[in-house]
Amino acid sequence: MRIIKKLILAVGLVIILFFITMMVLVSMLVASNKKEQEDVEKVIGTGEKKILILYQDSVSDIVSRTLNRIMESIDESDCTITINHPRSDSTYQVSDYDLVVFLTPVYAGHISEPLQNYAKSQDFTDVNVVNIITGKREPASEIELLEGCIKNPKSMTNMKIKEPDAETIQNIHTLLMGSMN
Repeated sequence: MRIIKKLILAVGLVIILFFITMMVLVSMLVASNKKEQEDVEKVIGTGEKKILILYQDSVSDIVSRTLNRIMESIDESDCTITINHPRSDSTYQVSDYDLVVFLTPVYAGHISEPLQNYAKSQDFTDVNVVNIITGKREPASEIELLEGCIKNPKSMTNMKIKEPDAETIQNIHTLLMGSMN
């Protein structure tokens, strides 16, 4: 009987430790989506069409892989693409661009806070916007959080992706090129 009690106690402690570990992990992931990342501006291409891509890095590499694959799919002779993290000291005005793309990971239903803050600070009148959200969970109710920050866009298209595979990147490319017309 004592062995059974000890076994039940041990199993209970393992379960408690597991839940504590999971709570700490989720808290860390959500916190990573709240902090501003450093200014890493890149300007690529020489074309007339101007695209602004603001993104929040993810703990995994899904956002960077998605961004790299998107960049590979765009003809730089047709576009000038500005890429950076959203920051409170950013001087980008969305009205200067033909297309604004937001790319953010989702952790526990939370999207990038710096990206939301940037979007709230802008006037999107006559601006085409594409929101790309990464994450494994469905449905993509997080997109509504970002949509709520973007007031009066000319057009807004949303996409939730799980992996930047070839078909997904082709869909994003088609979406981006179509959004600039």
